[in-house]
Amino acid sequence: MNLLINRTHKEFSRFLFVGLSATLVHFCVVTSLYSFFSVTILMANGMAFSIAVVVSYLGNYHWTFRAQSRHRSTFPRFIGIALF
Repeated sequence: MNLLINRTHKEFSRFLFVGLSATLVHFCVVTSLYSFFSVTILMANGMAFSIAVVVSYLGNYHWTFRAQSRHRSTFPRFIGIALF
């Protein structure tokens, strides 16, 4: 029981860290594109979202959950959830 709690806590902490990292990436990309490259805010947000989704997916796939399944099956599900 204690091992399960420790594993769940570790997984949650990693999930939180990956989510915060993806959020920071999203913010930095939007800010940079809008401020330095004069990209419209809507376009900058779309581009930043795309990059942040990849950061989130790869972080969670490799580090949080240490997935063994193929990207071809997991990535489309992840995108569906992210868009929802």
